Amino acid sequence: MRMGRIEKLFVNSRLRAARAVRHAERMLHFVGAQAGMRYLDVGCGTGAAAIHVARRYGLNVVGLDVDREQIEVAAGSSGSLRNIGFLVGEARQLPFGPGSFDVVTSSMVTHHVPDWETAITEMARVVRPGGFIVHRDLRLPRWISWFLAKLTGSVPLPTESGVRLLAERNSLHRIRASTWAMHYEAVWRKA
Repeated sequence: MRMGRIEKLFVNSRLRAARAVRHAERMLHFVGAQAGMRYLDVGCGTGAAAIHVARRYGLNVVGLDVDREQIEVAAGSSGSLRNIGFLVGEARQLPFGPGSFDVVTSSMVTHHVPDWETAITEMARVVRPGGFIVHRDLRLPRWISWFLAKLTGSVPLPTESGVRLLAERNSLHRIRASTWAMHYEAVWRKA
C-alpha cells in the first residue's frame, strides 16, 4: 500500500530521515556490520538510512520500495556511491534468491503491507543462514488490530505476538527486542 501525500510529507521530513539514520546506526551495533556485507532495506523510502550505512560502513546496499517516486528521490540522493542501488519492488515478493543478504531491515513498513506475514516470510527467505533481520514497526494490541481491520476491510495489522510467532516459524531467533509506546523493535538471527 502506498502512502498518501500527507503521510509522505511526514515520512520524508529531515527529522524522520535523521531518526531512520540513528535507528540504523543503533541496530548495526547488534549485527556486527562489516564492510562488504550485503544489506537490504525493505521500504527504504527516500533512502536516508540506506545511503548512510553504505557510505559509513561500506556495506553493499539495496534499497527497495513500492513507491517509484521515493526510489527516484533515493537514487538521486545517493550521488556517486557505487555500493548502493535502489529498485521498485514489493515486500511480499522480493526479487532476490534465497540467502542473498547478510542483513535485511524493515522500519515502519509492515503495517503498510497487506498480508504483512508474507512480507516478513520473504525477508526471512532472502537473508542467509546466520544473517540478521532488523524489524521495527507499530505495536498494536490484538483488539485494535482486529477493530481497524474490520473498519477498513483490510488484513489485521501486525501485533507483537503475531510478529514473534511468525519469526519463530521462519527459524528466526531473537537477539534483541524492545517495546515502547506503540512501537516494537527486534533483531533476529536466522538459524
